Amino acid sequence: MGEFSKGWRRKIGCVTLLLSLAFMGGWMRSVVIEDSLTAQCEGLVMIFIGSKNQGLIWAKLQETIGPQHPRFARHPQGWASRTNAIGPFDGIDGYSTQQRWRFCGFRFEEGELLSPARIGLTIRIIPYWSVVFPLTLISLWLFLSSPANRLRRTTMNPHQTMELESWARS
Repeated sequence: MGEFSKGWRRKIGCVTLLLSLAFMGGWMRSVVIEDSLTAQCEGLVMIFIGSKNQGLIWAKLQETIGPQHPRFARHPQGWASRTNAIGPFDGIDGYSTQQRWRFCGFRFEEGELLSPARIGLTIRIIPYWSVVFPLTLISLWLFLSSPANRLRRTTMNPHQTMELESWARS
């Protein structure tokens, strides 16, 4: 087992594989449960960071005109977990989209909630697969590639091969 953990490639490969497994766990959890962290920033700005419907979500609500909307006052701040009901921000009444881009689970939108107060809404959603697959492929490449084997093949002299092997181990 000690031979396996030698070298920086194997160590970084283990770290990327652990990250990939952690994101995979979040991906599976997000199918059923919505996790969110909500914070009120300076003024009338709320930031929402969460995991819902197989995606990582970042959203910003900013009141632009009018009195404070009751949605700001009643929205829970802090950490929350609940069962998924509908898609992320798909069920908001009075939401008008000004800019929208959706592709393969990615979602970048800017719009407005048209209610007694005008609230600007910015949504960024990144699907879990776009994080899990690259991390898994990087860890596989780090595990399977071996620079020491390439050095051994290029040498002709057995004495030089022994020197390179001892250098690669250190």
